[in-house]
Amino acid sequence: MILLELFRNIFLAPLELVFEAIFTIAFKITHSEGLAIIVLSLVVSTLVLPLYKKAEKIEAEQREKEKELSHWANHIKKHFKGDLKYMTLDAYYREKHYSPLYQLRSSISILLQIPFFAAAYDLLGVRAASRFSGTGFLVLGDLGVPDGLINVGNISVNVLPIVMTAVNLIATYIYTKDLSLKLVLRSFALPIVFLVLLYNSPSALLLYWTMNNIYSLIKTILIKHSESETNAKKTKTKAEPQGVFAKQVESFFAVGTNTGLFVLSALFLAALTGLLIPLAYLSTSPEEFVYLLDPQNPLHYLFPSFFVALGFFVLWPSVFYYLAGRKVKIVITVIMFAMAVTSVVDYLFFGTDLGTLNTTVVFDQPPAYQLSQQLINLAVASAIMVVCVLIYRFKRTVRIAVLAAVMTMVTISAINAKKVQDSFTMVESNIASFEEETAPKIQLSTEGKNVMVIMLDKAVSGYLPYIFNEYPEIAEKYDGFVYYPNTMSFGQNTLKTTSALFGGYDYTPMQIDARADETLAAKHDEALKVLPELFSKKGYTVSLMDLPFAGWRWNEDYSAFNDIDNCYPYHVKDFYNLDSESNLNTENRRNRNLFMYSIFKCTPLFLQDLIYDNGNYLSVAKDYFDKPDTLENYIVLENLDDMTVINNDYPGGLLLIDNDITHDLTNLADYDPYTPCEFEGSYYISDGNNELCIWHSYQDASYGCLVAAVRELGNYLDYLRSIGAYDNTRIIIVSDHGTSVGLFDNLIFYDVNAEWYNCLLMVKDFDATGYKTDYTFMTNADVPTIALDGIIDDPTNPYTGNPIDSEPKNGDLYVDYTLEVDESLWNPETNPGNTFVYADDCIWFKVVNQNIFDQNSWVKINKPY
Repeated sequence: MILLELFRNIFLAPLELVFEAIFTIAFKITHSEGLAIIVLSLVVSTLVLPLYKKAEKIEAEQREKEKELSHWANHIKKHFKGDLKYMTLDAYYREKHYSPLYQLRSSISILLQIPFFAAAYDLLGVRAASRFSGTGFLVLGDLGVPDGLINVGNISVNVLPIVMTAVNLIATYIYTKDLSLKLVLRSFALPIVFLVLLYNSPSALLLYWTMNNIYSLIKTILIKHSESETNAKKTKTKAEPQGVFAKQVESFFAVGTNTGLFVLSALFLAALTGLLIPLAYLSTSPEEFVYLLDPQNPLHYLFPSFFVALGFFVLWPSVFYYLAGRKVKIVITVIMFAMAVTSVVDYLFFGTDLGTLNTTVVFDQPPAYQLSQQLINLAVASAIMVVCVLIYRFKRTVRIAVLAAVMTMVTISAINAKKVQDSFTMVESNIASFEEETAPKIQLSTEGKNVMVIMLDKAVSGYLPYIFNEYPEIAEKYDGFVYYPNTMSFGQNTLKTTSALFGGYDYTPMQIDARADETLAAKHDEALKVLPELFSKKGYTVSLMDLPFAGWRWNEDYSAFNDIDNCYPYHVKDFYNLDSESNLNTENRRNRNLFMYSIFKCTPLFLQDLIYDNGNYLSVAKDYFDKPDTLENYIVLENLDDMTVINNDYPGGLLLIDNDITHDLTNLADYDPYTPCEFEGSYYISDGNNELCIWHSYQDASYGCLVAAVRELGNYLDYLRSIGAYDNTRIIIVSDHGTSVGLFDNLIFYDVNAEWYNCLLMVKDFDATGYKTDYTFMTNADVPTIALDGIIDDPTNPYTGNPIDSEPKNGDLYVDYTLEVDESLWNPETNPGNTFVYADDCIWFKVVNQNIFDQNSWVKINKPY
């Protein structure tokens, strides 16, 4: 199995990626799957034409050699027997510098067809079947199934395989007219084999292969015609005198080939795209790639990326190199060397500030570059190409430099691999505390009072009135809720905001940094424990689900909660997605797109948007990957009712849950009928008084994911009603922070885009009815105060002794603001100390007047502490 996967990654996957890229680009131009398949066939056939021409030349030479040796070989076979025959033949072949193994040369063109056929079959016949299902082209009603163009009674006849075979037989007849009967029979057998294998294949694959055969037929006719003309002209022409330029070209090519430089450049590119870049990505936050209920080392993602890189840059270029002539080999070497240099320059110095990248290699916002950046990058790449041509003569020095670069990359990769390994080892060492013995449970009472705090990571508050106006059937589910638009958070990322959300004003970034003698990890866990500790002592059951950075880790470590009675932590997303199609799609996406991400990072800026392809990386079968990260969180919301159990042995239940459906953004149109369709252009949404124009895919995804979230939560609210646990449950729906969508002008000011700080806050109190909007100034640090109201009189923080109330928001409130997206600002692994890391150029604001929509409320200051 491992060997089969290895073979596929090295031999087939690189070809499939090239096929996918050609098809996707062709489809973007033609907007027709059928035409895109035809373009794919023609382009691939043209690209491999030099290979086949060289292969056919080698086959012809082999046939001539066999013909030359056949007289004496047949004589030996006729007059000698047994070992003597074999010894005599062996001596004869050695004298003529020939080996029987050379007979394989006569099958090179057939051997070359096998991987190209397998790649096309896997891509168009298996993986992308759903892409073409229901799509017609000319007389073909559905490219996803056999054509069945002729129907006689109950018998359906597929025409495309027959046409494909007929064309193939004609080309074979023309090609083999002068060959031996043995070769003719072997050549004619191949089309029949293809007919049997492909007869019931999807029309998409048959269309591709038929066009291949038509191309081959035309090529064969032209070659035979050219050979006839050449044989007719037995005269030699005198070479014309060369000009200065021609002499320079000849002088350049006279340098000779340099296989060593070609191999080293190819290995450099393979190490860069298969090791260095993937490991730099994985080592940023290794724990994010580990499923706690089935932990696997994230280094296993290197297996496909590295071996695909070997095939893409070493194996297949080597095939072209081997079959090329002397001058072409030099050109290939120079191109590979120049590619190696430009790739590492593009990776290190261009497109380095692209935003947050999730675990399926998708950015929060699609990369975008100014024209000036693209022109500078193009100029640098052009200059590098010229320099590489000029220094090619110094091959020995260049070889040493490339070898040193390869060794450096391997060393850096080894360091990053150890970082990933160490992180995984730490997860494994704590795995016992990570595992749940039972399915996740939300324990509620129908007789007492329950409290729920539902955090939707990065949910945009301003969208809510528009969602409720556009979808009144969703709005009616939120009877009893109060929406607080004038709500702010204390930061731009989850790392700095969730401590205050779950623990209150004792845990704003300023207060946390003030306790500089304690670790961030200890202070954050303390904040997460405030409500569980208080509710547990009140006799409540406590359910904790996917709490952000518990244990100051990506994968929640709940060991700090072991001393709290009736407290049940769960890793819900892992539980519901471990064996799901979504999990499989996540694996598929990572395995394919990790290498494609490397290619994206190594290409000039003007090509990166094309390669990124809105996170699909030129995949043919986009639905094959099924938007995994967002879907995983969607599935959790769908299953809230299944988790809920009634337990009246306790006075009530507390639920704390974090869900990232509004963080890992994508379009969910395929799964949620309320979500807008796949984003193809601008559209308007209305709140009843104002309109917003959604003109960007990021705006569309952030809006659509919040639609999906409030719809699924609305369904859960209906379920609570049905089991008699709605009126007696206080529900707080809150986000840790907002995000910059560029839509809310009342939050976008000269010095600061306050969209980052406008977090969602909705509260339904016990026995509340009606829906209303309240512009009272709130922060998400008010959540503990709201949660405890009426449950515990005059609550105090069990760890600091301070009262838990909203009085601190009447004093000075501070936030830091930065446009940087460096991982050190949002990653717990890069914040291992006692105080938070801040960007060098961050701007500090004091928020006054308790109105985040007033520009005068945002006062720029020096760092307050």
